[in-house]
Amino acid sequence: MNEERRSGPRRRALKSARLVFGNLDRVFDCTIRNQSEGGVMVKVDNTHLIPDELLLYIDSEHIRRPARVVWRTDTELGLEFSGPPEPLTKR
Repeated sequence: MNEERRSGPRRRALKSARLVFGNLDRVFDCTIRNQSEGGVMVKVDNTHLIPDELLLYIDSEHIRRPARVVWRTDTELGLEFSGPPEPLTKR
């Protein structure tokens, strides 16, 4: 049986987001499927090219969060937030 390691409860979600890495020039669209205080689970087409450290841009909240991958399958990632939210400014 898997041990629950979340520090808080997760909430179901359906939010569009983007995984950004490299020199901010690599972008993968994703969908947040559940969210807790400490992280999210996202769905993507393929996780194989996504590194362990990245930025998660949450479109509806106009923020980005540094995050690290704590688990992965072929189409899902468990991300733990590794820093505070950073507001995105509109241009």
